[in-house]
Amino acid sequence: MVAQRATRETPGTWRRIIDECIAKVLGNAFRQQILWILNERIASPSEIAEELGVDLRKVCNHINVLKEANCIELVYVKPVGNRLQHFYRATSRAFLDEVEWPKVPDSVKGGMRATLLRNILADVIEVVAEGTYDELEGSHMSWTPMILDEQGRNEIAQILERALLEAMTVQEATKERLVSSGAAGVSYTVSIMGYPSLGGEKTVGPPIGAQELATSANIQSREASKEEDAAEKDTKASGKATAGPKRKSK
Repeated sequence: MVAQRATRETPGTWRRIIDECIAKVLGNAFRQQILWILNERIASPSEIAEELGVDLRKVCNHINVLKEANCIELVYVKPVGNRLQHFYRATSRAFLDEVEWPKVPDSVKGGMRATLLRNILADVIEVVAEGTYDELEGSHMSWTPMILDEQGRNEIAQILERALLEAMTVQEATKERLVSSGAAGVSYTVSIMGYPSLGGEKTVGPPIGAQELATSANIQSREASKEEDAAEKDTKASGKATAGPKRKSK
């Protein structure tokens, strides 16, 4: 959720990365923005400052924090005029599962959710308003209310996690192709959400026992017969009304 790593770390290292990212990244909205940019592409502090519209010194300060937390790494240095420009990329993506998430302080959780939602909404609204959303085929937007039991919720959670992992695999393969070819790619965003809706527990339909089910079937059968009889009577009445007087043969 924070950055991305091409190879899986050992459990101990992975746990340390998660802890450091929680402490130094996830609780700070501005560092989240920087890390999202560096997860998408390689960039320099000056490029990030220009994109976010902030002072370069502010970006550099947060870049140093991210480096200390091993969340980003220096890729290369490029001379620009009489100074050197440093380019970074994200090195880790911290996954907070059902075991790790409860350990995150509530204040940090709130900040993470608020920042994430603000970025999702602002981004979607902007691309729709600018007409970018429909520039290419394949854009997807859906809202699907459901009523699920525990098994259903677990299955949906697993589907969403697989979708995220597969999307990340596609992203890694794309990066390799773009680097090897030197071509430019399209900036693309994937947002995945699944959460309990307002309203609490609800039943999918009225509770029906075996006796009630049989009674309901009998009622439906009688109602269907009544409708057929009524339709037949209407047909006969219509035929009588439209029939003209019989002619007498000469």
